[in-house]
Amino acid sequence: MSGRRKNLKPEERRSQIFDCAQELFLTKGYARTSINDIMSAAGVSKGAFYHHFDSKEAMVEGLMDRYSNQIRCAYDAVIETEGLDAMARYMMYLEILRDRQKIAEPKSMMLVITSLLNEEDVAFQDRLMEAVVAAVVPVFSEVLRLGIEEGTFQIDDPQTAAPLIVRIANQHRYVLRSAFAARTPEEQKAAVQRINDSLNMQGLAIDRLLGIPDRSTQLRNDDYAKDFVGNLRQATSSQ
Repeated sequence: MSGRRKNLKPEERRSQIFDCAQELFLTKGYARTSINDIMSAAGVSKGAFYHHFDSKEAMVEGLMDRYSNQIRCAYDAVIETEGLDAMARYMMYLEILRDRQKIAEPKSMMLVITSLLNEEDVAFQDRLMEAVVAAVVPVFSEVLRLGIEEGTFQIDDPQTAAPLIVRIANQHRYVLRSAFAARTPEEQKAAVQRINDSLNMQGLAIDRLLGIPDRSTQLRNDDYAKDFVGNLRQATSSQ
């Protein structure tokens, strides 16, 4: 986390506070993180914090807005790239989704693990999910609209279908929680299979909703479940 930084512009200071708060929320949990924790991590005084935010809740609203904007920017290419049909745009959307969900290293996995373990932060996690939906749905709705025009997607209302499909694509987080109980190699292997089964079923449900061939929708990379359980074992054994 960042210590005190001098001579930062207001937007840079605001961004620094967001960065520190985001890491604290993921490592300690939202409910367990105080304003004092955030100020200490960012190296700012109480006056400096309240110069940018009226309260912890106001800071969280700003953090959610930033998170939504970051996601929205990641998906801009799906619409802006020229010369693609709707199915190609859908495949690009899925590729960006998979890239965003990559498990790059044990440190980032530890953030995911801690967040999932904090049952008292379920409401905060739900708000993150809604931020994802708000950011992605406008782009995804446009992809669906183009697909309907081309006869690729067999749905009637893209505005209704888009948020439903985005939520289906993220429901496996509940299955991820079940992996925490896996201790033996057999239990861990079973946990990997449960995660893969859930992801496959989610993808199949989306295929059927869109009216496209089964197994068209791959929501995560092939090694996602194995990497999650492997990093989970490494992270929890080091605690």
